[in-house]
Amino acid sequence: MAQKSIFIESARMPSVSAGEYRIKVISRNELLPGVSEIAFKVSGYSDRIPANEILSVYPPRSGIGNYAGSFPNVQFRRSSLPWDFKNDDPQGERAPYLFLSIFEESEMDFEGKSNDPSRVLYRQGNGDQLEMGDENNKIFNYLEVPRQLEVTLPGATEMKYLSHVRVGQDEDSEPENAQQDTAVVIAKRMVQPNKRYHAFVGAYLLKEGDRYSLSLKKNENAVNHLIILSEWQFESTHHDAYQYNESKFEGLKSVAAIKSRKTKHPVLEGEEKLLKYLKRASKQYAEILAQLESGGEERSAMLSLLKYEGKTLRGMLQELQFSELSYRLSQVSVRREVNDLISIGKIPLLHRLKSGGKTVSWYQGPFVRSHHALSFKGLSGSPDIGFDLGEDVPDHSERLIFYNEQSKMLDMGYAAAWQLGRILAINNPKILKEIKNWKYQLQLGKLMAAQNEEYSPLNFIPDFSVRKLPELSRNFVMDLLRFNDFPYYYLLPHHSLLPDKTVRYFKLDNSWMISLLFGAFSIGESFSIQEFRSYVLNDAVIRTCFDFRKDYFGVLIHSEILENWPQLNVEVNDQAAYIYTTDLAAGVRLLMSDQELSKVSIFSEREHGHFAVEIPEENASAEMAADTGLLSFTKNGAIVNYAISGYQGDARHNRMPFDLLSKPPKVIFEILKASI
Repeated sequence: MAQKSIFIESARMPSVSAGEYRIKVISRNELLPGVSEIAFKVSGYSDRIPANEILSVYPPRSGIGNYAGSFPNVQFRRSSLPWDFKNDDPQGERAPYLFLSIFEESEMDFEGKSNDPSRVLYRQGNGDQLEMGDENNKIFNYLEVPRQLEVTLPGATEMKYLSHVRVGQDEDSEPENAQQDTAVVIAKRMVQPNKRYHAFVGAYLLKEGDRYSLSLKKNENAVNHLIILSEWQFESTHHDAYQYNESKFEGLKSVAAIKSRKTKHPVLEGEEKLLKYLKRASKQYAEILAQLESGGEERSAMLSLLKYEGKTLRGMLQELQFSELSYRLSQVSVRREVNDLISIGKIPLLHRLKSGGKTVSWYQGPFVRSHHALSFKGLSGSPDIGFDLGEDVPDHSERLIFYNEQSKMLDMGYAAAWQLGRILAINNPKILKEIKNWKYQLQLGKLMAAQNEEYSPLNFIPDFSVRKLPELSRNFVMDLLRFNDFPYYYLLPHHSLLPDKTVRYFKLDNSWMISLLFGAFSIGESFSIQEFRSYVLNDAVIRTCFDFRKDYFGVLIHSEILENWPQLNVEVNDQAAYIYTTDLAAGVRLLMSDQELSKVSIFSEREHGHFAVEIPEENASAEMAADTGLLSFTKNGAIVNYAISGYQGDARHNRMPFDLLSKPPKVIFEILKASI
């Protein structure tokens, strides 16, 4: 996997800014003199930003966690989005038209019933009143920010320094795929502990009578109107909050004392309440209490482990449960042969027979446990070992139905894979036509070769180029092998295989993947297994993703971490040694490797971290004024200084936003060789 470097750009201008344009064409041709005009409009997001334009926000939506000291941020997929509308600062330099602001819940008035003039009013307007609005939006939401909170809003110069573009460059990628650029906008205001916040991506509005338009300018010492382009809320916990988390302390307890991970331990404010809670079960928490009472570094380390992080990256990584992929029965079967089959990844499912009856049969997807082994003869690393399917690719799924003698049940996993492959190919008219035509051309070539050898006095030269798998079909196969847009329940047919907040490792069942491709290539003319192996499996491009002679191992992650930190890094065996990654569903990611796994590390690069500072102990519990914890900027020639109000010694030179990037955590899972 290529090493990536992250670069920062101060801005990224769109090719054409939002606005109305007119092109005037003057023809000076003597035959056809005249003037023509073309008017067109370039739209920007002036009343709402679609959710799919936002890559991530921090703190996470509806998050509850230790966010104190952080400056919220929003990350956009399109790198030029914040600069869609032309907006210049006082020095004539381009600034973004939007910004991120946060307000405490106690500062908000959503109902408009408060008589407090210092509250932020949440208003709703008619879409007809808004210039440059989307005609399909009948209403728009906006804020009236009072003069008392005007200081928390950025001016044009501050907006410029609070926005940047992250440029991701993959050194080994083709030039057209090298850029992975996103725009980041940071809030001016710091999050304080023990408060609820509402975050708003907005732009300044100019109100004239009952009409509104983007003004892009802040009103100093006056009421400001902000159109709401996107919004979310979060809660920052108490600075001194603790919670006992079993996933951190299993090594300090006896096996008998380990309870179910479903146990919900309370969040406790202050060390006194923490000690009181632990002492209620002093025998269970004896080792933890001993370290807390020892003082010094041991006490500090233990308090750090007990610190409640909540919905932060550190807190969510600590909640992840790691194990080999397995199906969990509601109760253990008394039949050993049933338990043995479940232990290799098979699941009993209801099976409706063609005759109309019902039974229970075994099913498995492509992800199995490490000691599972079934191969087809001629289609594995050991060509003489495996189940003999005959000479031709199976032309119906029944040829892949197996009967398990020990359990007296049918095994439908490979037949289901064959049927799925055929359905996916048939449902794509272009693929259906191309595979049928390709196999027909192969058949013609075989007939021509046979005729040359046995009957014809003339030798017709066959076209050997037809043996190459057509590009459209190759791309279709690559999507199948990478599980792109794949039916989820064929992969994970039971929720216990990959519950929320889990990481599972597995072995890929090559025979299941081959059965899937059997089904896709069963349409059209007959196809020998030798041809299938030579022209499909041995295709040079396909082998970069799937080589039937090799073993593959993978990792599945199911967590909302993936939605809040989409650029999460995963390493296997201390390197990014995976062949491909695929997002199977919302919050579910697959990583495939050709290495046997011994260690899985999950972390975020610092460049993708959030922006935060450590709150001094003396400020952690004090109620802070609205003008404390605000970023400000001063420019002295080419040098830009920034500071955080209320915090001494935080001035920096030309280091924004690098200084504020937090150091993300890293979690490492070890796989014991005995369990592989």
